[in-house]
Amino acid sequence: MGITNFVLFSFQGQMKECSHVIGLGDTFRDGKKCWVLLASKSPRRIELLKLMGIKNLYICESGFEENLDKKKFLNAEDYVRENANRKGLNVVEHIWFRDNKEKSYNDIREESKKDKEDGENINSMNNVNCNNDNSEDVTNKYEMKMLHSNYDPLPHIIISCDTIVTLKNEIIEKPLNKSHAYEILKKLSSNMHTVYTAVCIFLYKTKTPITFVEKTDVYFDQLFEEDIFEYLKLKEPYDKAGAYSIQGVGCQFIKKIIGCYYNVMGLPIHKLSKTLTQLCIERNITY
Repeated sequence: MGITNFVLFSFQGQMKECSHVIGLGDTFRDGKKCWVLLASKSPRRIELLKLMGIKNLYICESGFEENLDKKKFLNAEDYVRENANRKGLNVVEHIWFRDNKEKSYNDIREESKKDKEDGENINSMNNVNCNNDNSEDVTNKYEMKMLHSNYDPLPHIIISCDTIVTLKNEIIEKPLNKSHAYEILKKLSSNMHTVYTAVCIFLYKTKTPITFVEKTDVYFDQLFEEDIFEYLKLKEPYDKAGAYSIQGVGCQFIKKIIGCYYNVMGLPIHKLSKTLTQLCIERNITY
């Protein structure tokens, strides 16, 4: 889906330009408007959604096992996209379709394929009410909810993500243990690697995902044994793709990046903000 530089919405009878979530006023802050569910318990992704101004937020970890066979994918981009898609579909099934036996995982996947084939040409434009923000923070306070929990209101949007690192055509994910983390960091030392993050946005009205993949090139300095040994004493490397944290102690290993910084953290907020805004305008994503 192509993302335009800006979209138009009605504000007190006048047409205004709006390209990012901040321009939508209290759409994601007023508890009576649009709610988002993040299909991840990643504190970094939660932090970044909050940074975007999204306060109507549920957190629910996907039950997808992330056991896809990498060899079946032509490239890393296809692999990370499918991981994100399946994470989201797992949550969509339980949250939106758990009482509808006519819908299934495969039904949703087929709808997703058809939606992609039909294209994203949308001719209608819907009004978005962007009043001054007098609302309080109604965030669910980062409380994890289970897949079978009750949601009131139901989320209008479900967002799922996956992040991987690639080095010389090898896909690198989270380290399995300390020795694996050591091997990963030795490989990254003095090399450039690429971080891919796939984001799937599911809309309640259509149930089919809008997906994009962002990539960032990261250049590592030379790491000596002592650097790696000391770093592996921390908790930081073990829940990150590539076994390092760009926003933590691991930032000192990085000489430069080309691309989105937040993408390396796990959520490319610039692209996500533009995509969400366009969807809000063109599809009127509330019930």
